[in-house]
Amino acid sequence: MVGKIIKFIRIKRNLKQSDLAKLINTSESTISHYEQDYSSVSLERIKDIADVCNIRIIFLDEVTGEQYSFSDVERIQSDIRVRNKKKDKTVTYKVVNKK
Repeated sequence: MVGKIIKFIRIKRNLKQSDLAKLINTSESTISHYEQDYSSVSLERIKDIADVCNIRIIFLDEVTGEQYSFSDVERIQSDIRVRNKKKDKTVTYKVVNKK
C-alpha cells in the first residue's frame, strides 16, 4: 500500500524513480522496491520523500479523530524517551539502595 502511494506522489510530481532517488540520497532500485512493496519503508524515509515532494503527512487517530503531524509524533517519542530514561534511573537507584 505504501509503495502505491509513493509511486502516485512521484508521478504527480513528474519525477522519475532516478530523480526521486537522487533527491533522497538512495538508489533507483530502492525506490523501485518501495513502489513494488518489496522493501519496507521507514518512517524517516517516508518523511524524506514527503519533504522533497512538498507533501504534508498527517497521522489520524481513528478512535479519537485527532490528527498528528510528524513533529507531533517526534515530540511524543522524545517525551517517551525522557520518561523512560527517568524510570530507568529511578529503577537503578532503587536496585542500588536495596543492596
